[in-house]
Amino acid sequence: MRAAFIFVLIGLILLGCTAPPEQKPNATNNTTQPPPCAGPVCGSDNVTYDTDCAAGIANVSVQYPGECQVNCTETDNGVDIEIPGSVVRGDVTARDECVNGTSLLEYTCIDNQINSTTVDCGDGKECREGRCVAKPPPPPPQNETPPVNPGCVGPSTYDVYAKGSVTLNGTAYSDSCVEFQVVKDYFCKDGKMESINNECPPGYGCVGGACLKQEFVCTETDAGRDIFSKGSTVVTKGISTSFNKVDECDDIGTVIENYCTLNGTAVTENIECGSGYKCVSGRCIKSQCTDTDGGRDIYDFGTAKGIDDVEYDDDCIDDYEIREYFCYGDDVDFDDIRCGSGYICNESEDECVEGSIG
Repeated sequence: MRAAFIFVLIGLILLGCTAPPEQKPNATNNTTQPPPCAGPVCGSDNVTYDTDCAAGIANVSVQYPGECQVNCTETDNGVDIEIPGSVVRGDVTARDECVNGTSLLEYTCIDNQINSTTVDCGDGKECREGRCVAKPPPPPPQNETPPVNPGCVGPSTYDVYAKGSVTLNGTAYSDSCVEFQVVKDYFCKDGKMESINNECPPGYGCVGGACLKQEFVCTETDAGRDIFSKGSTVVTKGISTSFNKVDECDDIGTVIENYCTLNGTAVTENIECGSGYKCVSGRCIKSQCTDTDGGRDIYDFGTAKGIDDVEYDDDCIDDYEIREYFCYGDDVDFDDIRCGSGYICNESEDECVEGSIG
């Protein structure tokens, strides 16, 4: 009798060890599968990852969806002629530099773009190594023969796509930006220094003394296609603004959402807030309407109740069509929807179920 009890106990233990673990449904998609990866995303290291999964593998948290935005930064906090600063935007770097012995080309960030301005150092100062400094006292007069004028040394022609420089009597003159789309080029001709102002071709802008191709840059304040936050979206190309819109309500149940695309441009989309939400001041917020089946779900019976406290039940119109009630803003609306192929409208349950009419 004791041996039989031990045998039964061992059998129960083995059955308990081999029973499969309970699989819990995933809250994201109501299955036992993990949620799908999404991307691209911008990591906390300011590196763009293809998906949030890739960022997780790299042990990097996600700052926001979409590619990392390119920002313009500067080291001298604006126009400071006494500090040799630099400006960086993406892979473009521009450093403060001397235009001639008394003028400084100062680079700054304006509207997230590299900008330049020519500044005169002023009386008693000269430009050296990208900043204005006090002139040294003149040397005492010497009875020496003045040096022979060496003339102009440098390229014999100009190139608007590359920054060049020439030297005249020991002083260097570098190409510079007169305006955003105009570059000043220096070159030598017949032993003399010449300069010419050239306009950059369409689609190009002057950066650091050379014409560079300008790309579309899109920025937004609500981090993408977010209907629950009111944001503004701006697209620029060089100094030109091609898109500047703020999210707004189309009506009580629909928001006009603006967001950036991967190619640097922007789109505008009308998006319904969804059952139980309404649009107020350019974003979706909770409404005073409820719907037990969560919206236009023809395969689940639901009851919608609006701000007037009147309840509306989903109802079969005929064997194949159902009147589906849902929330739109604070009120209840309905659509007459035909059941899908292989489904009929069950009048006892007022929802579409699998079956056919015999």
